[in-house]
Amino acid sequence: MSILYAIHVSIEATVDMAILVGTKISEIEYIGDYDMFESLFNERVIQNDTFEKLRRLNGLRNAIVHAYDSLIIEEIYDNYDEIMKNISCVINDLIESTPNK
Repeated sequence: MSILYAIHVSIEATVDMAILVGTKISEIEYIGDYDMFESLFNERVIQNDTFEKLRRLNGLRNAIVHAYDSLIIEEIYDNYDEIMKNISCVINDLIESTPNK
């Protein structure tokens, strides 16, 4: 189950990056993860695709952490490459959205 931990930590770091971009660079007040994603989208810091990926990834993180016993592990394994690709895309988009690349 170390793959679940790796996914969890990767998503957590990605969400933390989004929060830092929002609070430190765009000066958006932090209320919650999903509100931050929406604010980043509304402020045009991120595009719709990145917004949707962040929402889905954070939902997966929440399921891994809070609903572990009801996860369909095979489905996560089958989609591992896509999950990691989405994490990478979001990180790249966040980096590109910052003024000091």
